[in-house]
Amino acid sequence: MRTASLLRILVLVASALWAAITIYQEFIDVDASQYGITSPEAKQRMENCTGNYQQRSACKEQILDEEQRSEFIPYLQKAAIVMVPPIALWYLVSRATRERAPKPEQPSAPRRRPAAGQPPPRRRMTPPPRV
Repeated sequence: MRTASLLRILVLVASALWAAITIYQEFIDVDASQYGITSPEAKQRMENCTGNYQQRSACKEQILDEEQRSEFIPYLQKAAIVMVPPIALWYLVSRATRERAPKPEQPSAPRRRPAAGQPPPRRRMTPPPRV
């Protein structure tokens, strides 16, 4: 098995392991009482809503909307923690293991212009070198 293929398999396994561990840590193994309407801050703010039923309901709805908006960026950060390192590693390995084509040889002498009234010289078509 070639080294490049082995390296790609290793990166795939490492990326899957990274994703599994960070998904567990960032999304599954969290205290649900710290997020959303069950957080102590949200409960305290909801208890401070006063007025008749309609006013209290509007106050609580506004608090819930604010909580959801404030949680958007932290969840994007968690998703970045899960996804960015494997993508970056995969990109770096694919760049490092990419087969590079040899540079074409430069002509040693400059090409001459054809004399007036003569057709341009034919160019040879050579197949690309085999690697």
